[in-house]
Amino acid sequence: MKKIRGERQDLRLVDIAITADGQKVYEQIIAEVTADKLDERMLTNLTSVNQVD
Repeated sequence: MKKIRGERQDLRLVDIAITADGQKVYEQIIAEVTADKLDERMLTNLTSVNQVD
């Protein structure tokens, strides 16, 4: 996280921005969660197909 001070009348306000390292961590988490959800959906579909037999 990176704090960015703007040019405002109220200097108590601070904007934050994600750093390059933070962006990498975010992308890694999203990839892992997406992969887990994909695996879960594939297993659910496979189970459904097996139950039809």
